[in-house]
Amino acid sequence: MNFTPKINQKQWNFLEENELLDLWKKNDVYKFNTNNDKVFSIDTPPPYVNTAIHIGHAYVYVLLDIVARSKRMLGYNVLFPLGLDKNGLPIEVQTEKEFNISIHDTPREKFLEKCKELLNRYGDISIDSFRRLGLSCNSWNK
Repeated sequence: MNFTPKINQKQWNFLEENELLDLWKKNDVYKFNTNNDKVFSIDTPPPYVNTAIHIGHAYVYVLLDIVARSKRMLGYNVLFPLGLDKNGLPIEVQTEKEFNISIHDTPREKFLEKCKELLNRYGDISIDSFRRLGLSCNSWNK
């Protein structure tokens, strides 16, 4: 038996990856169907977005994705949301580190503004990283 690869390139082309990810998002490939009775739900622990995701996040979410995809192949309608934790002390601590400010010496409004700036930056980076891992979450369009 001869195998002929469908991809002839020697190196991965990131432009093609973006096209594929955009196509999945546009077509809502992993949409959760609320009318299906055979449901499997994955309760994902949302990672803090005080920094970009690390290898531990990637490992856990890829394992969850394996479960989601295998359940879909068995005919289940899988609810696999991706959430990000944007609250709490880790955000405040990282804001103090990154902007070299103190929560005690900075006006509340300014500190909250810096927290939001950090959350937006790392939230976008984290979502992009999870998408590039190819996760089959059904909350990309939310």
